[in-house]
Amino acid sequence: MTFFIGVELGQVSDVTAIAVVDSQTLPFLRSEEIHSRGWVSVHPVYRAPDGSETREHPPVNFALRHLERIPAGVSYPEIVSRVGSLRSQLREPVTILDATGVGKAAVELFRAANIPVLVFTLMAGDQMIQDGSNYRIPKRDAISTTQVLLQTGRLKIARSLPHAALLARELVNFRFKVGHNGPEDALDWREGPDDDLVLALAIAAWEAERRPGLAFSFGYGVSEFNGRRIF
Repeated sequence: MTFFIGVELGQVSDVTAIAVVDSQTLPFLRSEEIHSRGWVSVHPVYRAPDGSETREHPPVNFALRHLERIPAGVSYPEIVSRVGSLRSQLREPVTILDATGVGKAAVELFRAANIPVLVFTLMAGDQMIQDGSNYRIPKRDAISTTQVLLQTGRLKIARSLPHAALLARELVNFRFKVGHNGPEDALDWREGPDDDLVLALAIAAWEAERRPGLAFSFGYGVSEFNGRRIF
């Protein structure tokens, strides 16, 4: 199980939203080696829901575990402190910060507090661009990933969560449009009063789908020299 914290960071006069998604992977048991003609393949072995062992992991399901809105006017240091407190309750969470509408100084507050973050800038266009821990993500991809996960039953949202009903309505009604007066890849950042919830979930779900926390398979060649393996 891996947790992903999506932080939709607002400007000073905006609400900030936080969504926590977990990937519901099968329990990892061990790695298994398969030897064949000078090649070794290493594959993970999982415990299936019925208690048996399986080497094939089904598509990972996700669950929205936490959803909150921090009111407008709360200072950035207070928001950083809240995210740090939330992180301390989870095991090695991945924190994703949507910094589309804010400046670099707000992002640096997280790093100064030793909170590792992936920094997303949502844009129009079709390709993701990565520069270290900074990502430019097509906004359409982030939103559509969440919608597909919901429509296929792979993302669950508990009705008892605060703001869950509001989030559901905003997901149904969400639209985005390219800005008409800015650069070609510019877009309107938030288009509705409650889009902060949608975007917080979207960035967490997008990263969770990209890196669900599964063990991986790999292989390596083996040669024999004087009876010893040389890798």
